[in-house]
Amino acid sequence: MSSKLVPFAPAVNTLAAVVVLVAAVPLLGWGADTGTAHSHAVTGSTSWLLWRAVGAASLLLFIVVGSRGVAQLRQSRHESDPAGRRRITVFTWLALLFVAVTATAVTLGARAVAAHREPVPIGYVSVRTSGLVAIGALVLVPWLAQVWLVHARIRDLGREIGQAAAEPTTAQAGPSPLHAPLQQLLALWEVITRCALAFALTVIAAIVTTGAMRGVTLEAFPPPKDGPDPFPSSYVLLYGAAFAFLLLLVTVPMLAAWRARAALAVDTIVPIPDTLVFDPAWDDQRKRWEGLLQLDVSLLRSPLTALSVFAPLATSALAAFLPELAK
Repeated sequence: MSSKLVPFAPAVNTLAAVVVLVAAVPLLGWGADTGTAHSHAVTGSTSWLLWRAVGAASLLLFIVVGSRGVAQLRQSRHESDPAGRRRITVFTWLALLFVAVTATAVTLGARAVAAHREPVPIGYVSVRTSGLVAIGALVLVPWLAQVWLVHARIRDLGREIGQAAAEPTTAQAGPSPLHAPLQQLLALWEVITRCALAFALTVIAAIVTTGAMRGVTLEAFPPPKDGPDPFPSSYVLLYGAAFAFLLLLVTVPMLAAWRARAALAVDTIVPIPDTLVFDPAWDDQRKRWEGLLQLDVSLLRSPLTALSVFAPLATSALAAFLPELAK
């Protein structure tokens, strides 16, 4: 953003978001009508309008998440030494490769499922849906690279905390050797939170968009009273379950590694007495540090773990019945 517009950034961002939404809705519907009566009926339906609105909102969300991810990665690069910058470059390219392969697999799987049912009478429907999937996958590249950076930095902090713990305890007026590692550990927690939120928001947008497309399919091919559903709601539910599993693979190892280093720091700062006699002062200090480092809540009860599991599942359950909103 130009330096002249920085003081007006909130207003500019709001106007830009409105422009994206207003422009994306007609663009997502451009060339949809193939000229047949069936296509004309479907493209004029509320279900198709709903999908375009949901797709436009998802596109806006992808842009926001992607821009934040790039800014976060640039900040990490700015704060790193030359070796750290090389590591960021490698992680970014590996993330791009991983996301490209995963997005391709998801797209091919969706097309394989779609091949078993009659195509929706909408022009370039696969291009529209695959395009949104590709954009959603692309915005996760900087965040995935950031996740791997967090893992690498946590590993480095483990060594630094271990070295500080090995140093003899002496009375000193200066900062503790653990001061810098603890500051970095707390800063990494903020990065972990942003990464988990970015992945969750992107997954939610993808699931809701899929649910809206189910509504279009049911509009085009209404299921008979006792016949098979052309786009079963179970597909959306399985879609959400798959994303929940992927989010767990991303979030839980990162959280577990961070908590292990935080527990090591607490054990170094407030070690268990050799006599195994715990006085109230020791217990109070231990609880204070555990609360500061998010160790007073177990991993399974962590809000980030709950977000990774329940956000995709709850969203897929709602998205499965999204077609009812268009009736």
